[in-house]
Amino acid sequence: MRFQKLIKIFIIVIAIFLSNAYGPKETFSQWYMGGTLHQATGKEWHAATHANKLATCADFIAAWSQNDLLKDQYKPRNNPQRWKPLAEELVTAIDAYYEKKSNLPSTVASVSALVAMIGGWLK
Repeated sequence: MRFQKLIKIFIIVIAIFLSNAYGPKETFSQWYMGGTLHQATGKEWHAATHANKLATCADFIAAWSQNDLLKDQYKPRNNPQRWKPLAEELVTAIDAYYEKKSNLPSTVASVSALVAMIGGWLK
């Protein structure tokens, strides 16, 4: 069971990476653009602006949606504005995680996947 969760997290992180590298960028409004913290550490996350954190979290949510990993109630249904509250919640959760565990060598992508799984956002 634990191994299956690790496999799922790994798949989610890979999906996020591939979506950021090859996915369409023009479908997002301005506040979704410019996220650069996907592979950042806790220290880099804490030093970043809120706008960068929010855009990075929007990228994660977009990747989960594009790869059909996001539960239906969180999908944008042609309205990316629906992602903003979820992205804000993800920023807050990642902030809280790194406040307690900033010395761990985990990336923001892996922490976001963990938060999404625990939060019940993923299928």
